[in-house]
Amino acid sequence: MACGIVTNFLGLFLVRAGVAVGEAGCIPPAQSLLSDFFPRRERARAFAIYSLGSPLSVIAGGFGAGWLNQYYGWRVTFLVLGCPGLLLAILARVMLHEPRLRARPRVEASTDTHQNGSRHSFLDVARALAANVTFRHLLFAHTILYFFIYGVVLQWQPTFFIRTHGFATGELGTYQLLSWAVMGGFGTYAGGELIHRYLANDESRQLRLMAVSIAIFGVMNVLIYLTPNRYLAISLMVLAAPFYTGIFGSLFAINQSVVPEEMRATAVALMLFFANLLGMGLGGLSVGILSDALASDYGKDSLRYALIALSPGFLWCGVHFWLAARTAAADIARAQHLSLPGETPGLFQI
Repeated sequence: MACGIVTNFLGLFLVRAGVAVGEAGCIPPAQSLLSDFFPRRERARAFAIYSLGSPLSVIAGGFGAGWLNQYYGWRVTFLVLGCPGLLLAILARVMLHEPRLRARPRVEASTDTHQNGSRHSFLDVARALAANVTFRHLLFAHTILYFFIYGVVLQWQPTFFIRTHGFATGELGTYQLLSWAVMGGFGTYAGGELIHRYLANDESRQLRLMAVSIAIFGVMNVLIYLTPNRYLAISLMVLAAPFYTGIFGSLFAINQSVVPEEMRATAVALMLFFANLLGMGLGGLSVGILSDALASDYGKDSLRYALIALSPGFLWCGVHFWLAARTAAADIARAQHLSLPGETPGLFQI
C-alpha cells in the first residue's frame, strides 16, 4: 500500500524491498506450519493446495490490477490490492496457533536442543542439513529448476515467441495466462491429488515420478523451440506447464519430511535462498550471453539455439530427484526419530 503514496524513486525502491522481505519471511514458517498441521501422508496435497496461491493470484490479480489501473491509476491500484494483506494478517493473528506449544511429548533434549535447553545454532542446523543426502539433492534440484524455469523459460521464452513467431504482446500474454495460470494451476492441484491418492507415504516413488515429469517438460521445451509452426509451439507451451507445476506439492512436502521438525523452516529458507540467488540470478544472464555469442552465426535465431542448448538442464534436475529417491526413506525415518516418537498425527484430517 505504501507503493501507492511514495513520491520518488528511492521511496519506491525501499518499499518494494520491504515487500520482498515480507514475502521471504512468510514462506519458510508457513511451510513448517503446514507440516505440523498435516500428517506426512497428506502433505503433498496440502502443499499443492497452498501452491495454488501463485497461479490463482496471476488470474485474479492480473485482471483486477489491469482494470483498476485503467480506471483509477496505479496509486489507487496499489492501495486497493494491499488491503487484503491487512485483513489476512488479522486473520492469521487470530486463527493461526503454534502447534508445537500444545502438549506433545518430546524426545530427549539432546535430539532437539542442546543439553542446556537452548536451540541449536544456525551453523549446527546448516551442518546437519549438509549431511542429509536427500536434502542436498533436493537443494540442488530446486536451485537448478529455478535457474532453468525462472532464469531461462519465464524470462526469455516470451522474447523467443515475439522475435521468432511474431506474436504481439497482448496475444502472447493471453496464451501465457492460459499456460502458467490455468494449466499450471491445474497441474499443481492434480499433482498433489494424484500423489495423495496413489503414492502417499512413498516418497521414493514420488521422487522418481518427479524426475520423469521434469524430464518430459525439458523435452517439450526443445520441441517448442524447434517447431516452425507458431501455434504448435504455443500449444506445446500450454501442454508442458502441468509437467512442471505438478511436482511442487511433493517437492515441498518431501523437503519438510526428510528433516527434523526443528529444522523445517531453515530447510525451506536455505532452498529458497540458493534458488533465488543462483537460480533466478544467473539463469537469465546465461541465456543473454549465449545468445549474443551465437548471434554472428545464427542471427535472430541465436536465441532459439541458446534456449535449445540450455534445455537439457531439466534432465540434470531430474537426475537429482532420481538420486534423492535412493535415500529418501532412510532420511525420513531418521528425521521422524529425531523429531517425535512416531509420526505426528496431524491436526487436520482430510
